[in-house]
Amino acid sequence: MAGYFAPSLGTPECYECKEGTISDTGASVCIDCTPGKFEFFGGKTECQDCRTGKISGVGASECTNCEAGKFHDEVGQTECKDCLAGTASREGLAECWTCYAGRFSPEDRATSCDYCQPGTISPMNASECTACLAGKY
Repeated sequence: MAGYFAPSLGTPECYECKEGTISDTGASVCIDCTPGKFEFFGGKTECQDCRTGKISGVGASECTNCEAGKFHDEVGQTECKDCLAGTASREGLAECWTCYAGRFSPEDRATSCDYCQPGTISPMNASECTACLAGKY
């Protein structure tokens, strides 16, 4: 029976595969879900892709959020990507947001955009603020 296994010849019953593993009909062992996939319930034949903003390792029963300052915009991934300077993100997002004009993030993996100090400005997606021209504020 699919999603179950019989560990040895003559086993009187089949055992359900645990969370994070799957099997086909007639299996003698369960197989771990591959990285980027998960299976929350036991007794299944197919692992599911982690959705965007989430990742997993081998044999996962659930996916974990990308940490703040990171993202992932594709399903079934194993590592999150860093948000670049000029952008930021919160935990579990599929993309980084762009810092608005007048705000900036100076380093990769930012979790927020900071306001420029008085007397300085920045365009959208800035990694730094620059001084206003003489005679302007």
